[in-house]
Amino acid sequence: MNCNDLTIKQKRVMTYFIEAAKELLASEGFANLTIRKIAAAAGYNSATLYNYFEDLDELLLFSSVSFLRDYVGALNEKITPSMTALERYRTIHETFDQCSLRFPEVFYTLFFSRRSKRLPTVIKQYYELFPGELEGHHPAVREMLLEGNMYVRDLSIVEDLVKEGVIRAENAAMVASLVPRIQQTYLHEAYLAPDSVDPEKQHQKFMRALDYMIATAK
Repeated sequence: MNCNDLTIKQKRVMTYFIEAAKELLASEGFANLTIRKIAAAAGYNSATLYNYFEDLDELLLFSSVSFLRDYVGALNEKITPSMTALERYRTIHETFDQCSLRFPEVFYTLFFSRRSKRLPTVIKQYYELFPGELEGHHPAVREMLLEGNMYVRDLSIVEDLVKEGVIRAENAAMVASLVPRIQQTYLHEAYLAPDSVDPEKQHQKFMRALDYMIATAK
């Protein structure tokens, strides 16, 4: 679906469904959501929902993208042109980690689950519906959003670490590959046991691992 082809009313109805699903997702989690429950919260019937979304998975992806608002907003405030490559790299990963650990189920499902393969398409459609969320962002942040890449083209930014002498060139691909996998592991632990995993302690574990990877790659 090309959201730009929809009428203003149709776009408004889609946003009602997305916002309703987001609120239910935050309070009840994926396992407890149904088409009927979301449609009722949006003020429509289930049949209407299928006029706009292929299935429940697609709607849940749309609503999950809305959880990126806090991450994107925080990242946009923190990223500055004067930053070194290392400062920018650590800030991107640190900010994502802090935000993702607040809603581990949502972020893990969004970026690392079977639904993730549909993310790039959904991301583009989402920002057709919410173009205002792209305004005023750092160019790198806009790039991240439109490409569905939470790390702002991770290999590219790792190559900046090489240019500034932070890591060796032969280690760039390894760092770009392993750091997201390490972050995925810690996020998955929080996703599986949200009541027993302390988000701040989990975040500190990841940051120590990140710094260790960078130091080892010098």
